[in-house]
Amino acid sequence: AALPVPPRSVIIERLPPLPPRPRDIIIERWIPYGAQGKRRTIVQRAA
Repeated sequence: AALPVPPRSVIIERLPPLPPRPRDIIIERWIPYGAQGKRRTIVQRAA
């Protein structure tokens, strides 16, 4: 069980660096959100 512990520490460190990248995409979506107002209607129809 001592071996699986160290590898998990590496995975935890790799996870934090990933969230920052998706956050950039969310910021880009928020800026054009107003311009994509028409697209929001299409999403509601798809639902």
